[in-house]
Amino acid sequence: MNSLDLMSIKNQLEKTYDFKIDDIKYIRSMIGHVYTLENEKHKFILKLNRPNNKISAIQATEIIEYLNENDYPVVELVKTRNNENYFDFNTEEGKYIGFVYYYVEGKEPNIEKEVKQIGQQVGLFHNLMKGYEKPIIHRSKEFYIDRFIKILIKSDYDKNKIEELNGYGKELWGKMEKSENGVCHGDLHSGNMFQKNGKYILFDFDTSSYSFPVIDVATLCDTANFNNLIEKDFDKIMKRFESFYSGYIKERTLEYEDIKNIFSFIPIRHYELIATITINQKSGLQKEFLDQQHEWILK
Repeated sequence: MNSLDLMSIKNQLEKTYDFKIDDIKYIRSMIGHVYTLENEKHKFILKLNRPNNKISAIQATEIIEYLNENDYPVVELVKTRNNENYFDFNTEEGKYIGFVYYYVEGKEPNIEKEVKQIGQQVGLFHNLMKGYEKPIIHRSKEFYIDRFIKILIKSDYDKNKIEELNGYGKELWGKMEKSENGVCHGDLHSGNMFQKNGKYILFDFDTSSYSFPVIDVATLCDTANFNNLIEKDFDKIMKRFESFYSGYIKERTLEYEDIKNIFSFIPIRHYELIATITINQKSGLQKEFLDQQHEWILK
């Protein structure tokens, strides 16, 4: 739910940026709130990140700026009057971090048809981020596994099933630790990129971190239904990976352990996504859904 007042946001923006706003519309909420802004000349996207995500929000603007400086396809930030990438927005909930970028006139890619080209560009992204020198969040088992387990404990979920999920999470993360370390986007699915003029313009770097680049590979190659895993899904995932990798390998290679760990991270993503959604939307979890996920993860 978004309780922020649109007029207050508009007034703050016009004080902060060197442009006027004719129209502001709320789009969605997750880690923060997202809006479209328009005036006679331009259309923009505004992101207001929640107070508990301050560090990741500032980091996201720094990564976007770095990629732009290196001519990588990414959204373009709008600087404030003080030549800053972001601004503070005080609310009763606390201090939000806001930033604005130019709206991209593109379309979401057809992942099945364009996965090879996307793969090559992701390989370029991973290589480019090797040169990123600013401090970056390190995400570990605590973020990817333990947050979910803590939520289950607070939810009074079945203790035996919690133990099973905790044990399997440890096993999966032990495998992930054998993968190559590096910077990953962290949420690299087709909904976080726009295709324009043959390039894939990235956005939403909220969960970027220093962890394992194979996380991005697994996320893009995951074809499985989130709630219902069937045997055929494994073949579909591998088929998509083969197409993806035929492009990715033009920029960089993956070690054998990384390729194996595509199947380790896909269930880990369930731990991470459920925890992230629950924490940011402050929503409860239904036993039926948790039982469904317990079965999916351990299948």
